[in-house]
Amino acid sequence: MAQETQLGYQQYTSVPPTSTNTSIAVKENGFTLLSTNTSPDADVFFIHGLAGHPRNSWTYPEPTRREDPYQGPRRRTGLGSKLRAAFGSEQKLPSSNTSRRSVFWPLDLLTKDFPNVRIFTFGYDSHPTNWFKGPTMQLDIFSYGESLLNGLEARRRENPDRPLIFIVHSLGGLVLKEALRRSRSSSEQRLRAIHLSTKAIIFFGTPHRGVSYMNLVLTVQKMLVCSGFDANDKLIRDVRVDSSTAKLLGEEFSKILDEVRPKVYTFQEATGMSGFGPFSGKVVEDSSSALDYSLQEKDFIYANHVNMCRFTGFDDDGYEKTKAALAHCLSIDFSAGIQSSSNALYQRILASLYLPDSQERFDQVEDACDGTFEWLFEKPELGFVKWLRSGKGIFWISGKPASGKSTLLKYAVSNSKTYEDLRQNNPKNRWVCGNFFFTNRGKQTQKSIDGLLQRILYQLLSQVPPLVGLIERIFKQHAGIQGEWILIYLEDALMTIVRQRKHPMNICLFIDALDEHDENYHENHSRLVQLLQHVIDASDGKTVKVMLCLTSRPENVFQDVFRGYPGFRIHEHTQGDIQTYLSTRMNKYLGERPDICADGQMMASLSQTFSEVTRRAQGVFLWVKLVVTDIIEGLRDGDSPYKLHQNLSAIPGNGDLQELYSGILLRLRANYLSEAFLMLQIAYSATEPTPFVDFFQVLQVTLIGPATYDWATPTEQEMKRKLLSRCRGFLEIQQSFDRDELGAEYQTPVVQFLHQSVKDFLRDSKSFEDIRSQLRPTWKEAPDWLLENGHAFLLRYRVFQHLRRYGPRPYEIKARPRFDLRKFDVLYHAYMVELTLEKTLTKPLDVLSDFADANGLAPFYLRHEEWVVPPSWQPSFITLAVQAGLLIYVQYTAERRYNIHQLAGRPLLHWAVLPMPESLCRRGTDPFLRSPKMVKLLIQLGARIDARFEGLTAFGFLFMEFIRGNTSQDQIRMLESLLKLGSSTEEPVRWEAYDENAQGQYVQVPVTALQQAVQMDNTKLAKVLLQFNAKLDALTEENWKFLRKGYIYSDETPDFQDTAEASKEQQEQKWLNDKERAIREGRNTKPMLRLIQDHQQRLARWKHQETSPYSYHSYSPQDLGQSPYYGGPG
Repeated sequence: MAQETQLGYQQYTSVPPTSTNTSIAVKENGFTLLSTNTSPDADVFFIHGLAGHPRNSWTYPEPTRREDPYQGPRRRTGLGSKLRAAFGSEQKLPSSNTSRRSVFWPLDLLTKDFPNVRIFTFGYDSHPTNWFKGPTMQLDIFSYGESLLNGLEARRRENPDRPLIFIVHSLGGLVLKEALRRSRSSSEQRLRAIHLSTKAIIFFGTPHRGVSYMNLVLTVQKMLVCSGFDANDKLIRDVRVDSSTAKLLGEEFSKILDEVRPKVYTFQEATGMSGFGPFSGKVVEDSSSALDYSLQEKDFIYANHVNMCRFTGFDDDGYEKTKAALAHCLSIDFSAGIQSSSNALYQRILASLYLPDSQERFDQVEDACDGTFEWLFEKPELGFVKWLRSGKGIFWISGKPASGKSTLLKYAVSNSKTYEDLRQNNPKNRWVCGNFFFTNRGKQTQKSIDGLLQRILYQLLSQVPPLVGLIERIFKQHAGIQGEWILIYLEDALMTIVRQRKHPMNICLFIDALDEHDENYHENHSRLVQLLQHVIDASDGKTVKVMLCLTSRPENVFQDVFRGYPGFRIHEHTQGDIQTYLSTRMNKYLGERPDICADGQMMASLSQTFSEVTRRAQGVFLWVKLVVTDIIEGLRDGDSPYKLHQNLSAIPGNGDLQELYSGILLRLRANYLSEAFLMLQIAYSATEPTPFVDFFQVLQVTLIGPATYDWATPTEQEMKRKLLSRCRGFLEIQQSFDRDELGAEYQTPVVQFLHQSVKDFLRDSKSFEDIRSQLRPTWKEAPDWLLENGHAFLLRYRVFQHLRRYGPRPYEIKARPRFDLRKFDVLYHAYMVELTLEKTLTKPLDVLSDFADANGLAPFYLRHEEWVVPPSWQPSFITLAVQAGLLIYVQYTAERRYNIHQLAGRPLLHWAVLPMPESLCRRGTDPFLRSPKMVKLLIQLGARIDARFEGLTAFGFLFMEFIRGNTSQDQIRMLESLLKLGSSTEEPVRWEAYDENAQGQYVQVPVTALQQAVQMDNTKLAKVLLQFNAKLDALTEENWKFLRKGYIYSDETPDFQDTAEASKEQQEQKWLNDKERAIREGRNTKPMLRLIQDHQQRLARWKHQETSPYSYHSYSPQDLGQSPYYGGPG
């Protein structure tokens, strides 16, 4: 209660309120003041949408008037009647005897919870017949936006800088955007003050992306259907949207967000309308109602588009969410236009966790077909509803590949029943929900544990801002300094939240496709599974309760861990859904073919064909989707019923995607085979979905060469047709977020695999070799690309694209604050070419090398996050090649081009042992990696292992990472590699100031590796050093003092005190007994001391035998080829 009051609102009883403020008549047009205050903290304005009303759009109606306006017979068909039926605009204002269930929440609820703000409604003529003007029915928002802007200015003249907060529904958001656009472009300061004072906007179902895309037409049409119009009404058929207006609104509002940085809450409708044929489902799709904005927070309101802003009372879930959003906005210190330091930190942390493409996969998952998956809440034997209402831990939904797991989970996440049931579980705590949908076809953040944790943390902090105090230290010490989060700190942050007991909460996370998480982490996915298990174990089930709903294929690693948890196998329950999907898909097509529908024999034959498809599907939706597509193509080509049935019989397998894919490949047209091979190779080798313009440019550069390619780009529709005809549906075009080289976000179409099972099929089968064998006979001399792969195609393209852009203007690279070598992934593909083709592409790499070195670009390529190359390091392109592990290219350069060891600056061996920046060698697709083989090669090519740079050898440089706390297995292997190659364990790893006589006369004293390992108490590191004969006599007195403290039970008995459980004497006796037992069993020494003692004993024993205590020894460069460590003969 106290905490909520501090956030800016008061807590009231959950009893539904009575509409008591009956004296306020809300004007249909213009402004109505609902609450007054002599010194308000902020002004809040409500703006309704198309066919709305300034009171009734925000009013929960009386029960007698709450019948669904979109179902049942209509008694009146006039325009006014339709609008009144849909939005209640004819409803009388509440009188004194109004039912307690009629709630106009801006007046009945908000004025009580927020007495320190002024609240207004804004009404305007929003009837569709007046909204659309002119012969093309253009969406006319200019006049409404101008009216809103002038009215705002007039009502704020006494204090034009007072914070402004807007709450808008549906297309009312466009009216607001137009008002803000006019404010920003105005030359009058009184009008400009409106957009400059806008501190927060709360959107309900506003089609943001509809403004920029043609689906705004469909969205408006849906809204008109909601207004009571028949789908065939002339008003709907004639709706047009002026694209220039749409583009103007989108671009200008993005500029306002960038300049003013207001807080934005986006509430999305969780359920769709029903009964509207082609206009059924959600009015505003999730992908359209979300902004591309880092300070946006999103959530669902569990109602349809009309009812999502109508609340029953103080305890209505939608009102609680809205109230929390407004309270957070009002908790910001708006004085002087800046935020308080605590809230500024909150925004920094949220911005650091925000991933613009984290919602992308969720949006790409197909919505459930109407009438499907309803059994999830209707079959008690599944246990899902029981788990939601009273369960704990994990609920596991498993299934065959492409059996609908992702669509089912999206259905559950988007369904209000899920959250209604959850609220019955541990009801004294609030529920905080999040979701993450893995996709191995997507960007790195969409398939990694890092991306999972960042999205989950962002969702938790967005819904419970006080949690930010728990992870403030982690952020300030690590992510806030390094510029990005890394896995270890993300794990730490999440576990800190789950282990805390200060903020009671229930957490439910929905995580899809565990089997698609990045194989670079995988070790059979064990790390991911262990993380999820630790999250469950860390909660106590009372103060903090965590529940996880997971989906995956039934792989062994998941079965071993999740077998004891409740769940079900989806493919055992979807036969009815497949029939529904098949009927819906075919009815949609047959609706366009009255000739087929009139042919009784054809319809009877099709019915038999559909029954066979359902029978053979075996619960695999994608199999059905592809087969139905094949049937529809046959109908379009005029195939007879016999031919259709024959084609179906020729499709191998029952629901077996592998056999189906094999059959599709065999049926690729011969004249398309070359392009199909190249397209599949490019998609398979890309690090993430490729922008479709790039995709087709790679194709053309590979086929005809960059010299003859005109760089013309076909239209998106042409490319879609080409993809379908060449690859038979294996590839698709989806919308995706991306960033340009300056970090600005934008949306672009990308090419990716239809489903993960397609990529798995190409990886596990000999498909590429089969296509090559079909193509070889068509040429007398096979082209180079036939013997290569997608990595080679992408490498050449990236180089040519880079030189085409920057060749005449290399200074543009130097002028940029950072360069993304992950996006310019030429080094990754060069490494993969060497790994997969066992050769290097010298021509494009030499061209890039000459360009980079001639213009001194290597230091600028290495700029990443906040890291900048020290001037004395002087990297060149060969530096990048060394860090990228390009063994063949480095050897070729050293033998054919120049002496790589005569370069100035940091020696290549120092770069190899410690690639920099460290942030670019964390992931499997990052440009740099730690390669012991590269260290070996450099020494073979003449690198001196004892060469010093900045006072340290390569061994010393590597050890700096251990000093920073990085003791990964890669680092340990690199250390062992250097020691095997001849590095000395006595080399100083750092220098320490020491005042021997305590007279202020300091000298620099070298610190050896073993001294440092003991000082850090790093047993793993010390063990490696001792195995390579590190000398114990190098240990200092300080080291030995530390080691002497290495006993668990010392000689001094602790000073115990009497307690309720045991007396002082009893505790002392127990301690002595434990000590004696530990000494007897050899457990009294800590690991570091035990390691040193064991080593001393070995030294004494082997000194007596005059042999070395370890079999390890150093190799000279000439002996390296014989080293068992490197695979040579032992």
